[in-house]
Amino acid sequence: IVIPPAIFFYYSTLFDSRFKTLQQNQLFDTVKPDTDRITKKALDLFLEKGYTDIGFIGGAFLNPNTHQEEQDSREIIFRQKLSTKDLLNDNYIFSAGKFTVGQGYQLTIDMINTLKEELPEAIFVASDTIAVGVLQALNEHSITVPDRLELISVNDNDIAKFVSPPLTTFRIDVEEIAKTSIDMLVDQIVHPRSITKTVLLGLELVVRKSFVPEKKAD
Repeated sequence: IVIPPAIFFYYSTLFDSRFKTLQQNQLFDTVKPDTDRITKKALDLFLEKGYTDIGFIGGAFLNPNTHQEEQDSREIIFRQKLSTKDLLNDNYIFSAGKFTVGQGYQLTIDMINTLKEELPEAIFVASDTIAVGVLQALNEHSITVPDRLELISVNDNDIAKFVSPPLTTFRIDVEEIAKTSIDMLVDQIVHPRSITKTVLLGLELVVRKSFVPEKKAD
């Protein structure tokens, strides 16, 4: 991000004069992707294709206060939505640890070894990074995507279009998150508030080969 010197000086002056107030009030605005909505939309897409055996692979949320692993919000919404449809199967949920390629690989190996021939028809993966490991494990066991099962992920990072098959994923616009965060910071400095704001950014499905949505009738 390139900021003209005059504007930078103006914002710096404002920031210096107001920062103590922000610290004292402990006001922190939040800008984040709407992962709850993303999860619900992914499940809707699977359901529209008639899938009833739907799995989840993801990491855990590390609570900074307790330092204990807890369910990530994507898993929570996944469980809630499928429960309302009477389609939740705990045997199809594999989640633990960090959001890494290695963790995605190991969780998928665990799924394959546990379920054997009873794998789900579709899997929602919590992030593209995890999905890379998922695809590696599936490919090693000759479980073809999307023929045997379909897969939707989250992020649309740089590698998503280069794996085999390329990932269908929900794009998270990092630049828009940064821009909105700066706008909200400046607004808080110029116009101090007694309440915080949380902005949830929208979603965009990037369709590739790991999942193709059901075609709508004209």
